[in-house]
This record gives sequence, C-alpha cells and structure tokens, in this order.
Amino acid sequence: MKEGETKPTIIDELNQSLKDEVKQEMDVPTVQSIAESMGIDETTLYSWLHNDVQFATELHGVKRLKEITKEILEKFPELALTEEEKELIRVLC
Repeated sequence: MKEGETKPTIIDELNQSLKDEVKQEMDVPTVQSIAESMGIDETTLYSWLHNDVQFATELHGVKRLKEITKEILEKFPELALTEEEKELIRVLC
C-alpha cells in the first residue's frame, strides 16, 4: 500500500470478492445490498464491523479461506470446478 492510501475495510474487500465471483452480465451484489435485503441498515452493518470483534474476525477468516483456495487452485488447477459444475451448484443453491 502506498503512503497516504487508506486500508480498505473488510466490506470493501468482500464487495470486490463478490464482483470477482459473478459473471459480467449479472448485476453485482454488494455486502450492503445483501444486508439491506435482510433488513440490516448500513449503520448497523458498519457498527458490527467496528464494534464486534467476532464479526470482524470471522469476516477476515472468510477472506483468508478465499486466499488459500486461490493458492491451491493455482498449484492444482485440475481441482477447479468446470463451468458446468459451477452452473449446477448455482441452480441447486
């Protein structure tokens, strides 16, 4: 990170992760839009982020899991799901 740049929040990182995961032709959900659809307002969401250690810790754990998964798939690309498998998962979930 360059001097003077602010560190992105976990919500910023999750939003980027969501963008990376969806197809380009789809609308990209954000953490805020998902929370809003569940009746959680932005003030509450950010309050959790800054005041709830377990919430922040678990969100960071999710980020680390994604990093580990990416590393494994880079080393073992044969483990990656095919597009057909990804579509089947989307349909079933």
